[in-house]
Amino acid sequence: MIQWKCKQCGSDMEAPESLIGKGIECPTCRIKSIVELPKVQTPAEDARAEQVRKAYQNKIRRQQMELSPEARRGIVNNISIGSGCLGLIFIGIGFLLVVASGEPYSDSNPFGGYTMSIMGAVFLAAGFIIKALSYLIPPDK
Repeated sequence: MIQWKCKQCGSDMEAPESLIGKGIECPTCRIKSIVELPKVQTPAEDARAEQVRKAYQNKIRRQQMELSPEARRGIVNNISIGSGCLGLIFIGIGFLLVVASGEPYSDSNPFGGYTMSIMGAVFLAAGFIIKALSYLIPPDK
């Protein structure tokens, strides 16, 4: 006996080998299908089918994890705002250190007001650069 599933409704079917090449009606959906020998896959075909299945699953996973351009733009905007705020904080701390100590830099305090202000300016500039780069993200279509 040959066993297979109906291509139309998926119900289990079986027929004697003497009916190979002849049509038989599915008892469930009444669609006629031809009795064929089941295809036997070689181990190489099984391995290739498994590779294709895994590649397809990985592609689906990547598509599910991908952010829309609007979401990416929002993340980039938040990073640029955070960097700019951090820069302003460092500049403010540097200014306060200069005012409190009366000198912008000393050998005893290498992280004095001058250094803090430079670090703040770097963070502030980085915020502006990141914001400018956010305009390179293409809009949603």
